[in-house]
Amino acid sequence: MKYRKKKKPELLLLNDSKWIAPVLLIISLIFVYFIPKAIMYADYKIIGMLPFFVGLFQGYREKIELEKFGVWTTSIVVDRKYVKNRHNPGEWLIKCSYQATHQSYETAYHTDSKPAHPVGKKIRIIYSSQYPKIYTLDYEWKR
Repeated sequence: MKYRKKKKPELLLLNDSKWIAPVLLIISLIFVYFIPKAIMYADYKIIGMLPFFVGLFQGYREKIELEKFGVWTTSIVVDRKYVKNRHNPGEWLIKCSYQATHQSYETAYHTDSKPAHPVGKKIRIIYSSQYPKIYTLDYEWKR
């Protein structure tokens, strides 16, 4: 009598390689949909660059968040700079500071809609009461 070695049970998905790509796609989409706010609005720029490719969907999520939990406040322009490169004739960028939940926050640089916001000028801003790093400047909200 010959003894046969028992084969270890294998997962069905690993036997057939055609399932790997769709499974990875589904996992990626689930991650994009439920991406933690701590990653999207990280204090360190390198972490904040990870979800760079998720920008379109993130804009939709921000709008929903601000519609539900948005609080209007006044921000102050703290920095202003003129940026140009080979492909761009130049534009003014502004950075603002605002107070939320007894803490100070700064925005990223945003294109100045009208180059009329000098340092120290007040601009309205809407931020999320649930997560104050989610914000939009007044003139961007109206678009």
